[in-house]
Amino acid sequence: MNNLPIKNRTSTVPPERTAARIEEMLARAGASDIRKRYDAGELRGLDFIIPTEQGVMSFRMPVDSEAAYQVLYNDRRQRRLLTTMAQQKALRAQAKRTAWKLAQEWLEIQLAMVAMQQAEIVQVLLPYAVRGDQTFFQAFKRAGYAGLLAAPKDDRDIDAGDVVEAG
Repeated sequence: MNNLPIKNRTSTVPPERTAARIEEMLARAGASDIRKRYDAGELRGLDFIIPTEQGVMSFRMPVDSEAAYQVLYNDRRQRRLLTTMAQQKALRAQAKRTAWKLAQEWLEIQLAMVAMQQAEIVQVLLPYAVRGDQTFFQAFKRAGYAGLLAAPKDDRDIDAGDVVEAG
């Protein structure tokens, strides 16, 4: 995956403006109680609730700008250019802009899928559903993706749709 092009790599939109646009999109989609999450003064994501057919659900949309920084930093072309602390600081700011812009565009596409009845809101946001202190994805990953991973059956291929319990 390291050879994939990075969308929004050169975004100039400040993360705060992108977060405000995301809030507007969420509000139009029926979300309420939208809150920005900060860690050590850094904008890290948004928490919100959305009414569903089953009731109100809480979601946490994280934005990991540190991971984005590492990807940009590990790009050999970038690393050769990072000779001063100011250049590293500029790259870190770029990573924040890129990560937030990617989150905005991802959400725009997901909400368009819902609007076109190609998916349901819970279907597209399920990984970010929050119960307690974890998202659904975090809990599922911690459980080793139990029940979802397919295991080989006597060296034969698994048929599409087969579900094998994780051992």
